[in-house]
Amino acid sequence: MEKDKYIQNLLSKISQMQRRLDFAERTAKIGYWELDLEQKKFYWSKEMYRIFGVQLQKNINHRNLIKEMLFPTDLPLYKEKLRQLLIGFEPVEGRVRLLAKDNRVVDCHFRADRLFVKGKPRIVGTFQDISDLIEREKKLEIAHEQAVKAVADRDYFLAQATHDLRQPLQAIQLFADALADDDLTISQKKVAKKIQVSVSRLRELLNNFLDISKLDSGGIKPEIGEFCLQQLICRICVEYHCFENIKVECRNRVLSICNDEVLVERVVRNLVNNAFKFAKNKVLISTLKKNNYIKIWIIDDGQGIDKCEQNKVFNDFYQVKRDDNGIGLGLGIVLRIVNVLRGKIRLRSKYGEYCAFEVKLPLNDC
Repeated sequence: MEKDKYIQNLLSKISQMQRRLDFAERTAKIGYWELDLEQKKFYWSKEMYRIFGVQLQKNINHRNLIKEMLFPTDLPLYKEKLRQLLIGFEPVEGRVRLLAKDNRVVDCHFRADRLFVKGKPRIVGTFQDISDLIEREKKLEIAHEQAVKAVADRDYFLAQATHDLRQPLQAIQLFADALADDDLTISQKKVAKKIQVSVSRLRELLNNFLDISKLDSGGIKPEIGEFCLQQLICRICVEYHCFENIKVECRNRVLSICNDEVLVERVVRNLVNNAFKFAKNKVLISTLKKNNYIKIWIIDDGQGIDKCEQNKVFNDFYQVKRDDNGIGLGLGIVLRIVNVLRGKIRLRSKYGEYCAFEVKLPLNDC
């Protein structure tokens, strides 16, 4: 009785393991097959039958069935892989297509290896139905192509619209300036001043959008040349000395470098302009050459940026909650330019005390 009970429990456990295996194969869509080389007999798991679209049978020539159902163009690859396995004794794998008995075209990834059972070799392998994966890949490729085309269409539209948009904008600016010069009442002058400010901000917004479009599409390429970084920094510092309530300090330790002077100046100028918006008393510009790169710091003693906002400042249209009337694109453009120059930019700030931007650029060969 005890022996019968033991056998019953053992069979129950084997049945449970088989059900679990069937569930795993069905979920992963992986069928298992095995070939006894001596007796020339095949074993197929249930999932193999499902993938090949045939009914579960005890006696079926599985080997011929695989050959019959593989696409003629894919069959040579399958045979070659099995030949490599038999000669080199190394696992093989590949991708093939088969026409199932229920007329489904099935994309499969197969693997095969040798397995020794009681000292005797067998060929074992799997067929995995990857049709859904292939279909998703095709959809992703189509979506990618559509996205690339959409970006190209956008860039083309912006390039074509630039001239048409800037002409009326320039005319409005001239009219606003002429109006401000007229003999106006105090209230009229205030209105004219607001028009000038609005037009100026509109021009800035348009230029920023165009810059972002060019940078994202790869339309701006760095033109590497030698220039004096010290002179560039000093020139910017002199321009900002007119701010009576804010002191600008320059510490230049770098003379000539090889890089794109125009792009480097845009980065520094944007960051300096940003610093002057929020500085209380002082803005510091410092440069340092170290190993194969240079560092440029722009530091202001303003109220700083809270830690929870520091990782967002380079996002387009994001504006830190400070007294800033900007549109939130300046730092996004700076980040893009730094990336074009193959550099890095980092923000360090202590809320209520300071804000420091560190730009790290590689030293190029001229």
